[in-house]
Amino acid sequence: MPDRTEALARLAVTPDRGPGDDARLVAETEAALLAGATGIVFREKSLDDPAFVRRATALRSVAAARGAWFILNERLEAADALRPDAFWATFRSPDLGALRARLGEAIPIGRSVHGVEEGLGRAREGYDFLVLGPVRATPSKEGLVSPLGWEAVGELSRAVDVPVVAIGGSLARGRRARAGRGGDRRGLDPRLVSRRAARGIARTRRGGPP
Repeated sequence: MPDRTEALARLAVTPDRGPGDDARLVAETEAALLAGATGIVFREKSLDDPAFVRRATALRSVAAARGAWFILNERLEAADALRPDAFWATFRSPDLGALRARLGEAIPIGRSVHGVEEGLGRAREGYDFLVLGPVRATPSKEGLVSPLGWEAVGELSRAVDVPVVAIGGSLARGRRARAGRGGDRRGLDPRLVSRRAARGIARTRRGGPP
């Protein structure tokens, strides 16, 4: 199993697909991992609990077979059944203390943040990684949150001691983007990519650009 920085280096996010088509999503997940993804974020808002756990279990097995992380997004009630490698909390999630009580100390817990100041606050609370975005224009956030740009990634990375994952827009290129169909909601979304952010952490701490 990779360490935390390596595991967060290049992630693929599953789409909110709804019922059915599990086999296709498994195939797309395998393709994303073969194309270089270091982890899979399972994000599904509309499935009921049995269908959610069934689909997530299949994807977790694919990730484990490739030595990649399986990151559970938001659905805390499924954590006992899925035993994720990490948990990604959002504004809908309980506070960090409640998450630790449920998940234990061994599972890294990250938090979505939408600005540098919010990220600084969440880091002080004790989250293990931060998901900052949108870095680029993202249709689902249009009119809600303005794109932050890579400068924000560098600024937050310089200021905190935890990994900063950049999200928003089609950040991947080349084979990874083709494997994930860019921002197409029919397939895996490769927008969540922290390799650039990880380089930003190293470079900005030496005083260079992200």
